Amino acid sequence: LAVHRHDGAGGDIWIFESGRGTMSRLTFDATQDNSSPIWSPDGTRIAFGSRRNNKWGIYVKPADGTGSDELLVESDATKEPMSWSADGKFIVYSLNGNSSDLWVLPLTGDRKPFPILQTRFAERWPQVSPDGEWIAYDSNETGRPEIYIKPFPNGPGKWQVSTNGGYFARWRRDGKELYFMTANGPGKIMAADIRTAGSAVQAGVPK
Repeated sequence: LAVHRHDGAGGDIWIFESGRGTMSRLTFDATQDNSSPIWSPDGTRIAFGSRRNNKWGIYVKPADGTGSDELLVESDATKEPMSWSADGKFIVYSLNGNSSDLWVLPLTGDRKPFPILQTRFAERWPQVSPDGEWIAYDSNETGRPEIYIKPFPNGPGKWQVSTNGGYFARWRRDGKELYFMTANGPGKIMAADIRTAGSAVQAGVPK
């Protein structure tokens, strides 16, 4: 388990090994606010956000702690990596400025980031589906956060999944169910069946 352990005004990323009950540091400078770790699909690398030289960047490092940090992208705005696509080709991250937008960082080709949700509302906690065809996220466009699904990385259509507020969407490993919380704090864990047919999504009633 990769976690951010808060320390003062920042923190570092630690790896917890459940089988041994031990923790080891992956980063070593809490002032950089190393945070939001996500695993590569093959489990060999960890991407994370970090503030260095007055800029926020996304870095990647071998999960075993060897080697140096590799900078993938940086700018003035806060960046939080959120999801690494199952094919290993994309990292989806939150870009926090006047609002929270969702961007994609390709890990092949020119590796130029591009936005997939850039509105006056706050879109957060994106998760790419196991088959790489969809992305789940929450947005406060109705006045409160709700869970939505749209094609990934782009495409027409958007479907609301939650009915009474929603945060922190997570896909079931086969992509046929979506889990989420009803509140950002004490709340219920909900599950909704997800069916896809071509370019359309059918979401079941959350339970």
